[in-house]
Amino acid sequence: MITIVVRTLEPRFHGFLSSIMLEVSQGVFVQPSMSSSIRDTVWQTLADWYEETRNGSILMFWPSRKQNGKLMIRTLGEPSREVVDFDGLLLIKK
Repeated sequence: MITIVVRTLEPRFHGFLSSIMLEVSQGVFVQPSMSSSIRDTVWQTLADWYEETRNGSILMFWPSRKQNGKLMIRTLGEPSREVVDFDGLLLIKK
């Protein structure tokens, strides 16, 4: 399951994400199955748009067998967050 959480972004972000994912709560989008190539394309689109405005924040996460904690996380924006591996447990450092 891929989850994207957005905050304080232009309407086009919400429109784009709601066309390919289900918005389960305000700013929280989920998709039970998405290929890695589509996931990367979605992230690149969001990152490109974000660079134009540099407002708000985006958090994307999905299961990953290759990562400690079995979760892969990408972030953009403020407040910036750092993912820290603490003995195999992923924590978010503000």
